[in-house]
Amino acid sequence: MDLLYVGDNRNRENWGCRGTSISLYGVLDEEFSIGGVVDGEYAAGETPIRSKLLSPEWFRKITRRRDRHPVFGYYVATEELLGAETDFVSEDPRRSARTIYDRREENARLGELYDAVADSDGVVINGEGDMIFTTPPRRKLLFLLSVVELADALGKPVYYLNAMISDCPVDGRNERTAAQAARTLRKCNAVTLRDPRSLELLEELAPGAEGYFVPDALFSWHDRYAGDVSRQLPDDGDFIVPFPEDEKYLNGFDLSAPYVCVGGSSLAQREPERAIPAYEGLVGELREGLDREVLLVQTSPSDRFLEAVADRTGTPILPVETPVLAAGGVLANADALVSGRYHPSIFASLGGTRCVFLGSNSHKTRSLQKVLGYEDRREFGGFPSADERREIVVATEDAIEKSGDPALRETVEERAAEVRELPGIVADHWG
Repeated sequence: MDLLYVGDNRNRENWGCRGTSISLYGVLDEEFSIGGVVDGEYAAGETPIRSKLLSPEWFRKITRRRDRHPVFGYYVATEELLGAETDFVSEDPRRSARTIYDRREENARLGELYDAVADSDGVVINGEGDMIFTTPPRRKLLFLLSVVELADALGKPVYYLNAMISDCPVDGRNERTAAQAARTLRKCNAVTLRDPRSLELLEELAPGAEGYFVPDALFSWHDRYAGDVSRQLPDDGDFIVPFPEDEKYLNGFDLSAPYVCVGGSSLAQREPERAIPAYEGLVGELREGLDREVLLVQTSPSDRFLEAVADRTGTPILPVETPVLAAGGVLANADALVSGRYHPSIFASLGGTRCVFLGSNSHKTRSLQKVLGYEDRREFGGFPSADERREIVVATEDAIEKSGDPALRETVEERAAEVRELPGIVADHWG
């Protein structure tokens, strides 16, 4: 069976996107032949569909330059008023699928996408954390749903895997997007959700959909980090600093000494002007309250605000461009991780490292604590206040004491075994 793998995000800098995309590919590749890969941001901003006045080539060139000069922006806006299409992805996934089909011969990129789906025996979607019902809806979510619609229209088995479903904690549920997603997910042969809360939401929104709880694919890397992770890392952290080796990252951080990692948050990234002083205070209190060095970890490009925190506090920072296996090793080797990031928390847990969770853009960090078997589940604010920062120091002390706990290692091993059941779910729902 020749599968098309859609939603591969290893071309993004985000540590979690890279790690879970590679691990899901690996789990599926053990049982199936993966004949093609489509990235999760397919043709974003590169596939203007139809101009009312220009050839597709010239319209594409102008559309790409719309932000460079007002004249281009005004022209594209005028074309849109006349009915031009600047993106094949619309808020209706069925319409998007129809556009791919209708324009496949006149637009090379859409032709490539159509052929990839048509030539496959089945399609798997790497859902990850994109099914958050925000307002406006996420383009990537709409794109993934459009591929499901196209695959279904072509009679291909389609599987939405490794996914999360969540309302937006800021604006609430976008009811229209949720209804569209529910309609499309019912067309999937199987849907696997990476946490129990997401499965509950699927059952609420799309009764009758073939849904299953399967932990995130990243747990399948358990064997990589289950032993003494320090053997995989150099003592001098400069040896894993990526190209180009900026001086601000060359700090000689001692990875052989005890340390605590502090990462960002998908909630904090929205307001860096609030996040910087909050994290500056957090780093200061952790340094004062713990007998450990602190290492900032920039696990996502949107956590660039941590560079300002590093500069203000003189704290070493590991950049987002760090090779992902080494990055995971740094987290798995830490004595504790304080973060609002989902996949970095899994990386840490693979090595037995306990986490202190900050607020995120969904229920994901709260749900992950349940998946990891945490008894006392708590999520601090994405912009921790002075009172919360003091509580975080106490919680981090507790995490340090519990890191390496056999119970956490056993839970992670169980989650890894459950991920290995994923190919069987695909095979059982074939055709």
